[in-house]
Amino acid sequence: MSANDATIRQTMGCGFESPVEGARPWTPPGGAAGFRGDIEHCAGYTTRLPEVIETARAYAHWNKGQLELFCGKDEPSEDLLDGLIALDGEFNSVQNYWMTPVEEGGGRE
Repeated sequence: MSANDATIRQTMGCGFESPVEGARPWTPPGGAAGFRGDIEHCAGYTTRLPEVIETARAYAHWNKGQLELFCGKDEPSEDLLDGLIALDGEFNSVQNYWMTPVEEGGGRE
């Protein structure tokens, strides 16, 4: 995004810029499967947040029953556990969307 000026970044919903009315962040073709709400920031911003990166890394361990390897001697924080549950729910929503036929509101053709 650094190649774009601040005005362009604002209209694309860049979270590093002040928000502007009418911003249109990128969304996947056909919308975000299972997403319940308005997309306020571009995906490039949200996926680079430290807490999102940490949750995604922890998920790879949690999903296999090995969260203690990720956390080491520390107990997982409530925030991390909440993030893992939310991420798992969203993975399930996307999977259900693609497994459901289009005529039933899904994405499978």
